[in-house]
Amino acid sequence: MTDWDRYDHAIALREAGRHQEALVELRSLASTSEDPEENAVVQMAIARCLRACGKLGEARRALRDAYPSLSTQSSAYLRVKFVEALIEEGDGNWKKELDLLDEILDSKYARLVQEDENQDLKEEVYRHRGIALMGVGRHKEARSLLEAAISGDYEKELTLYYLGQCYFVLGELKLAKLRIKEALSIGLQAVNELNAHYWLAVAHFRLGEYAWSKLEFEWCLAHLDQGTVARDDILKGLASADKAMEISQRAN
Repeated sequence: MTDWDRYDHAIALREAGRHQEALVELRSLASTSEDPEENAVVQMAIARCLRACGKLGEARRALRDAYPSLSTQSSAYLRVKFVEALIEEGDGNWKKELDLLDEILDSKYARLVQEDENQDLKEEVYRHRGIALMGVGRHKEARSLLEAAISGDYEKELTLYYLGQCYFVLGELKLAKLRIKEALSIGLQAVNELNAHYWLAVAHFRLGEYAWSKLEFEWCLAHLDQGTVARDDILKGLASADKAMEISQRAN
């Protein structure tokens, strides 16, 4: 197996969620690679695995090893910068992420970004720019970017999750429900799954769908350990749904 075959195998492991196995293979490659640019590509892949494992400090250190050998006018340089933006996203540093993504889209890199081999990068930059815009509260701007991004299959559930959240914040509750349910049907990480069910509960309540709201709040209460939604918020929502159902039944 050639080094590039081993690299492709490691990337396949990463895409399958087998990040630790991918890290072992990638670190082995990094220890034997003598080509600076090839090593930079491997370090970038290592950083993405570490980000997925929540090891953001280690991911940043891996990228620092990648930058020195790259020309600032190379595709690899832009891809390393993109991974750096992803790490900031993982840390909730939305403004820093947005600055890095906007740098990639700067006119000085326009030729590179438009090359056929970089169309996947361009699409991902726009998608994550939508997520970062949401992070800084610019939901109207984020909407169009995320709507355009749902046509792609890569991390589609995450795009739908953020788009549903965007609609929710903008008060477009029926669209929010639609996209959040789509995200849940594909499958979300536990922390995002709890948030998604909570938004569904609130959306149902605001639309007067109290029985559905109650079911979603009950789901949230049973899965509190999965995320960061406050128990008190769920209990208050559940009590409000119960009370609204009672009033509605009396009225009928």
